[in-house]
Amino acid sequence: MAREDAAVPQEGAAQRKSEVNKRLGEWLEATLPRFFAWLAVTVWRLGGDWRGLRPFLMRTSAHAAVVAVACVALALSSVRWPALAARPLPSAPEIFAQQTTPEASEEALAEVLVSNSWPLQPGSWGPVVRRADPHTAIPHRPRLDVITYTVQLGDTVQAIATRFELEPTTIMWANPAVEDAPDLLRIGQEITILPIDGVYHTVAEGDTLGSIAEKYKVEVEAITSCEYNPLEPPGFVIEPGMRLIVPGGEKPYVPRVVTSYTGP
Repeated sequence: MAREDAAVPQEGAAQRKSEVNKRLGEWLEATLPRFFAWLAVTVWRLGGDWRGLRPFLMRTSAHAAVVAVACVALALSSVRWPALAARPLPSAPEIFAQQTTPEASEEALAEVLVSNSWPLQPGSWGPVVRRADPHTAIPHRPRLDVITYTVQLGDTVQAIATRFELEPTTIMWANPAVEDAPDLLRIGQEITILPIDGVYHTVAEGDTLGSIAEKYKVEVEAITSCEYNPLEPPGFVIEPGMRLIVPGGEKPYVPRVVTSYTGP
């Protein structure tokens, strides 16, 4: 029964469209011959002075062409007739009642809103979700302590220093084995990485802060003010075996001595 009821309005709309087309055709058949006959008679009557009639003929011809084009376009137009266009669109609740999935409901609702010229606002019909941003800026965080790095395949002193934003000399001065042979890194070798550039000094018997600062050409305050050193004010007591970072320090150059046997 529902299908039969739906077919009745469609048949009625088709009949109304047919009647409108029939009446339009009858009107065109009755009007166009009269119009062109009037135009021909007018031109014949005023045919004596063609120069004076030229503006009139141009205006009349233009109007006639516009009327003819409008009539033909109206007759052949595929625009929905008022009887069909006036049918009400389904409401949002009706659409939702016919849907079975959330995705289908959202698509149907969007179709209704677009058909009624309602603006679509993202997020108006669902929970607010934070959009993912793959380009999140990660702030640079300085290292807060001395770390140990394991040498990988292809590593060099320069590459390791660049990776940790240090000078190559800092890597060598913190690792005596690397300082002795910087070009002979072994895979799996563990090396010490300082958080800042400088020298990593092991306190020996008889060392003082003054002697250490003098050795590496820095001020005593550079050592005591370094937050990475385990020194407590006001005495800043140091003990043998303690490891101290000397910020900005430079190790004295020690020339390498090579001995060779020249006996008989």
